[in-house]
Amino acid sequence: MRDVSEVLDALDLAVGGAYGFAAEDSIAEAAMRSNRLRRRGGFLGDVLVIAIAGGTGVGKSSLFNALAGEEIASVSHLRPHTQRAIACIPERGVAGLARLLDDMGVAQRHVQYEFPHLVIVDLPDIDSVERAHRIAVEEILPDIDVVIWTFDPDKYADRLIHEQFLPALVAHQDRIAFVVNKTDLLDTAAAAAIVDDLADRLRSGGFEDPQVFAVAARPPGAGPRGMFELETFLTAELDAKRIALEKLLDDAHATLHNLGVEAGIWGGGSIGFEDKWARDRGAIADELATAPGLGAHEDARCRLEDFMALVSASVGPILGESFRKQFPVEAIADAVDAAAATAGRTSPRDVANGSGWTRAWAAASVLEVRIGEPLRAALRDRARFAATVAEAGVGAIQVKSRLAKR
Repeated sequence: MRDVSEVLDALDLAVGGAYGFAAEDSIAEAAMRSNRLRRRGGFLGDVLVIAIAGGTGVGKSSLFNALAGEEIASVSHLRPHTQRAIACIPERGVAGLARLLDDMGVAQRHVQYEFPHLVIVDLPDIDSVERAHRIAVEEILPDIDVVIWTFDPDKYADRLIHEQFLPALVAHQDRIAFVVNKTDLLDTAAAAAIVDDLADRLRSGGFEDPQVFAVAARPPGAGPRGMFELETFLTAELDAKRIALEKLLDDAHATLHNLGVEAGIWGGGSIGFEDKWARDRGAIADELATAPGLGAHEDARCRLEDFMALVSASVGPILGESFRKQFPVEAIADAVDAAAATAGRTSPRDVANGSGWTRAWAAASVLEVRIGEPLRAALRDRARFAATVAEAGVGAIQVKSRLAKR
């Protein structure tokens, strides 16, 4: 498996396939945990996906270029300017990233070579007169790791932003950062006062500990200023994301482990059924064919009951209980009686004529239909479930190992 999303897909398959092998309350608990893992906000790949949002004229494209380290997005003071989202993506392929950008409607993508674990998306202007821009921004925010909401000294107190857009982000405040851009237009004291005032407004709006950075992304005749603190914050966010993803993978693995242990397949799905069944079926059939009578019947029933008890005990409590209900002692006795009766109807003349049938073969064929085939079908389903759990579990370990190496 390539990424966390594929592990979660495999986990969902395992949960969906657990019916009949694990208790329903255990399956419900596993489904709840799987849903909780999927509700984790942000992109599930091993890169940090950053979206730069904000109103018109605040310098989002300039900030985008400053973070990317090169001029990618065009810069203009026209209102509105950013009509379509643009993404700066790593050179190396990132599983799931293309699909995410497709879903976000980000068709314009620029490959960058400096930051292998960073994706930056410059979003359309949030307060644009184009209603579609506003809807698009709101729809993609849940899939972003970090939203950098950008203001400038003139619009940092904009009521439209504070009253209509930011309240929806309070629930995701651990993944939101705020930037006051164009601070090169202010002296140090004025810039600090605006940062403090914005932080107070954000706290009043429900953000408990807002991260606010003062930057000058495109000061005339100079390089960007204030970017070190913002980049340090993003590096810490990437580290935190990796830790969170590793915890998520641990949780997925634990969920799979619990299901696998309860179903009795965590150590593997095979119970050696075919070899055991062939041996016991043959022995029972031989006894019924060569030693007819009540004693042979009783021995055959006991041997088949012991075989069913062994199988039931080997497949986990849920499937085992299902087998015990499907094959009670009465059903086992009926199977033995039917096998014995069929063996008795096979005459030595049939054998002498070369028909290929013997009393033992006839008895074995009845046992196969009555016992072997239904057991084999159920065990085949169990083996598929075991393979699904194993694949998901190994995938969780592999993806976590790759995360740890980067």
